[in-house]
Amino acid sequence: MFLVEGTVNGKSIIKQSWDIIRVSITNKTITLEGNKQAKLENIISVDIVAQEVKTTTGGGVTGAGAGALLGFLIAGPIGTAVGAGLGSKSKQQGRDNTTIAIGFKNGDSWICDYVNQTDIGKLKVALSQNIILGSKQEGIPKSDSVNKKKKVQQDEGLKKPKKPEEYDYDLKKARGRKVTDTIKLPTLDFVKKWENIEGCDSKSLELFKSNFASDLEGYNNFKWVYFNTGLESEGEFDHIALRIIKNLIARSNQLKSLEERILNRNLAEKSLEDELQIHNSKLEDYKKELSETGLFSKGEIKKKILSTEEKMQGIKSVIAANNKTRTSNQKTFDSKPFKIFRTINEPITQFELIYTKIFLKLDKPKKGLKVIEENHDDPGWYPCFLKTYILNFDEIWDKKIKEDKEKRKKENQLEVNQAKKKEADEKEKKLKAEKTLDGNKQTLSIKDRLAELQKLKDQDLITNQEFETTRKRILDSL
Repeated sequence: MFLVEGTVNGKSIIKQSWDIIRVSITNKTITLEGNKQAKLENIISVDIVAQEVKTTTGGGVTGAGAGALLGFLIAGPIGTAVGAGLGSKSKQQGRDNTTIAIGFKNGDSWICDYVNQTDIGKLKVALSQNIILGSKQEGIPKSDSVNKKKKVQQDEGLKKPKKPEEYDYDLKKARGRKVTDTIKLPTLDFVKKWENIEGCDSKSLELFKSNFASDLEGYNNFKWVYFNTGLESEGEFDHIALRIIKNLIARSNQLKSLEERILNRNLAEKSLEDELQIHNSKLEDYKKELSETGLFSKGEIKKKILSTEEKMQGIKSVIAANNKTRTSNQKTFDSKPFKIFRTINEPITQFELIYTKIFLKLDKPKKGLKVIEENHDDPGWYPCFLKTYILNFDEIWDKKIKEDKEKRKKENQLEVNQAKKKEADEKEKKLKAEKTLDGNKQTLSIKDRLAELQKLKDQDLITNQEFETTRKRILDSL
């Protein structure tokens, strides 16, 4: 079915005359094309306002009068819209049109054309359920329903939030946070598990640790800025370490590739220079031959000279391009990111060894790994950190919810225990007071017993009623 006119949260839906806005219905929602959505449980009315059979003869009526002629009337702008929806366009034989009006609890209303019986059925079922539910809720006192809702919320405890999108480049910061905010890394047992890795090259290990520490701190700050918490799970810790060691292996592979490319360019240049020298020798021979040849033979020799010069020019162009590429590769090879790698003997082997030491259960990285996932120096750049959080999202929140449940259980048990202890303490006080009074009966004078009784009352060991009852009993014993 299609929307003719309507409002969402009291605001009119702007629709051009040539627009077609589809309306779809599921078991729980009714949705306008463009993601405007309402719940079926909020429907309070569904009315069929017009039904017609389209023909090939002429047009219909237009404007607000259309509703009245078809046996219904809707006041105001909605009436005008319905009339426009049933207006004077030419009709096509065999196409029926049913127009309905849908009302919502918040006062919104939608007018829709070309509604099929299936959608009408869904709407009617939802409406009947809403009416039944509404009548039941009318008998519930407001205070009871509020208390019930509050109790349910307390019992439910912590809830898992919606998982963020992997490429959310407009991720919202936690309230009051700036991208430059930092927080101390939490003290967790697993944070120190790779401080000592035996049997590895010291330079390679130091490079891994320094890169890992930097990214771990960055990730901790990222979570503080965007999720109001820091590093929480071992899964996060391991994922960052895995990315760092893979990056180091990839860098090592890049360095090896650069070395090979530079070597190949040098060999290519040597070959091109040799070829150029051969053509240059031929050119000298042709020029000498030209000077010694008669007039009628010079033309053929000139052609050879020209051809040789063109070949030499082509070789020089190739040499220039080759030198340019070699210079670029050499510049990258000499750059700061690769400088430390060049001080390590066989860096690929060394970093693969570290990989196998810390990730015993994982397969070794594929040969020639070149994919590098690194975070930018800009603190607002976070794709890799966000990916780490998403991959460990369920583990993090399942742990949070479990801990929250256990905490609430302990708190509830503590309240019960405290109540029991308070009750036991009060009972013990009363027994002690009674025992004191009974014990003193035989040894104390009336005056002393009354004084002792007053002392017990002053210490709140007995109630006023118990004080008066016992006082009367003492005086009666005179």
